[in-house]
Amino acid sequence: RWYGAGWPDYPWLFGTDGEYTAFPGVAAGQFEEVKAHLRALRDTSEIVNERSGKVVHEVVSDGSVYFGHNDDAGNTDETAKFPSAVALVWRWTGDRRFLDEMYGFTVRNMRYIVESLDEDGDGWPEGLGNVERAGMGVEKLDNTVYTIRGLRDLADMARARGDSSTVRWADARAAAMERDFDRVW
Repeated sequence: RWYGAGWPDYPWLFGTDGEYTAFPGVAAGQFEEVKAHLRALRDTSEIVNERSGKVVHEVVSDGSVYFGHNDDAGNTDETAKFPSAVALVWRWTGDRRFLDEMYGFTVRNMRYIVESLDEDGDGWPEGLGNVERAGMGVEKLDNTVYTIRGLRDLADMARARGDSSTVRWADARAAAMERDFDRVW
């Protein structure tokens, strides 16, 4: 089960749309629906991308994946936002089992961004974001902000789980990005 972005004309499983829909979903008390969507994204992404941590872009109801395999660019923002969507559900519901179930994937999400999508090693992830137009370059402001937020949310979840090494890694990475943000962006 998932939120069908574009319903009724285009009912596909979308990464970004579902992560954004999590906010009004939890506010409306649709906790199980949001969890189901995040599980569907995780499960499909884990199979398609061989547990790399990358979140798929969109999936047709027959299982076909468009734009989001490890071997194509996909969108950086979908992977960066996934830990924040999980943290949102966990904070609203207090559902520790859901946090425990999703935690490993959220760690892989942020490791994938930091270790695989910063091709030039400057600390800012490359890749497509929500707003795309000619001349924007390979690094995007929205992806940068989502990455910082994702790292901070991952650190919060790691803290709740007692995973001090992930807390240190995520907080240090986010702090470095925040420190250099105004100068670079």
